[in-house]
Amino acid sequence: MVIKERLIFISLTPPTRKTRTNKDAIDLFLASNQNTLPLSTPELVRTLFLSFAEEAKSSEDKSVAGKIANKWDKEIFDEVTKNYSGKVSKDNKFTDFLSDFYQIVLQEANESLWNRNNPRFLFNKFKKKLGQEENIDKLLEKMTDFAAVYQDIMALNPDLWDDWGKSKSNIFYLLEETKLLGSDRLTRIILVIYWYYHEEKNLKNKAELIASCLDKMILSFFRTVTIKKKQSGIFDSFFDSCLDAIKQKNFEEFIKNNEFIDGEFSKENTEEFFVSLRNLKERKNDVYKFIFQRYYIEKIKPLNSINIRFDKTTQVEHIYPQNAKDDDVDKELETVKFELGNITLITGSINSKISNNSWTEKKKDLANLKDQCLLAKENPSLLKEDNINSEIIRKRTEKLIIDFKKSKIFQPKI
Repeated sequence: MVIKERLIFISLTPPTRKTRTNKDAIDLFLASNQNTLPLSTPELVRTLFLSFAEEAKSSEDKSVAGKIANKWDKEIFDEVTKNYSGKVSKDNKFTDFLSDFYQIVLQEANESLWNRNNPRFLFNKFKKKLGQEENIDKLLEKMTDFAAVYQDIMALNPDLWDDWGKSKSNIFYLLEETKLLGSDRLTRIILVIYWYYHEEKNLKNKAELIASCLDKMILSFFRTVTIKKKQSGIFDSFFDSCLDAIKQKNFEEFIKNNEFIDGEFSKENTEEFFVSLRNLKERKNDVYKFIFQRYYIEKIKPLNSINIRFDKTTQVEHIYPQNAKDDDVDKELETVKFELGNITLITGSINSKISNNSWTEKKKDLANLKDQCLLAKENPSLLKEDNINSEIIRKRTEKLIIDFKKSKIFQPKI
């Protein structure tokens, strides 16, 4: 039997009317648990709000803690985490939300938020800010509004952009592209733009330029990081400056005159981009979806006429199967199956068995999709080929590169 050398007993005196009982209990909870029990960031910050709310109210208002806790739990925490299951998953998601709320809504210009996922660091940031806040209820209302917008952004809700006029479809697809690129910081920039611009009186007049600036920023990241495989950290300083520019409602000028972003679209860097794209062997379907979704929109229809939810059914299709059946494996084609020329995009559901069929069977199915298959619009002659080989795939790569350059889908509009 192991006996602890030292035991510490804490005695809690029953509350009386003369003591600030709720506040005292909350302070004790925080003091006991900041450095000992591994409480999550959401639990600590929630208690911090209760503590400051109690301090701001009179001791006679005994319902304040319950009201704050209920709003936090039902209207904020549950809203942000409703698509997640399990305590750890929910807490991690809500910690991201708290970091974003602080950085986007509360953080002052040039105030660094390094180590945003460190519980103690984020706790101390909120503690300092709450100590300066005179109206905790108003701050909580702002957090409630932010939670609703945050959830709509993360869930790709197109209805959020109804007030953005003709640019609704464009901005929605740009948001979806940030998800395809797997860049939380790009997604966050669009969240910040919505938060600071959505109540502008002349929003519809500004929306088109804002969308063009977003497009330029996303293309720069795609070309530099996704295709040329440079470290995403080279954008860190840019993202911090961009956040400050948005808060000052100066995003458009910031992007239009930003030398870092402009540099990617120089002649030299553009040539480097297309060389990298030509040699791309990408296993992530989302990257090819980004590429061919832009191409699909260019080839099939104007953006605004496409059903805004069409991307829910679009999928990347490998011409030579990604997972060919044993009898259909071709060693030569196996070397090019992840190359640009072996990829197309289809809309609408397609049976997974079709995806893995031989070319003889698959080309009939793809031809029957008509405009739902990009290949039928972009290179219909390929669907008439009896057989495919690596030379045909590589020739298609060259044709695509020529078409990409001609259509300028990877060049900014401003």
